[in-house]
Amino acid sequence: MARLAASSKLQDSYVHALPASRALYERARRLFPDAVTHDNRRMQPFPLYVARAEGAYK
Repeated sequence: MARLAASSKLQDSYVHALPASRALYERARRLFPDAVTHDNRRMQPFPLYVARAEGAYK
């Protein structure tokens, strides 16, 4: 699967804005291959983790 190259400024902003998702991603890397359980959840530099949802909305 080819990875798209994101600008480092955009990637840095994403990492800075989502520290909890980054921590959960690091934990998931120890548990699952490539840290995801489904290809549709693969995002760069790490996926977004949702702690709570209501109905069909996250």
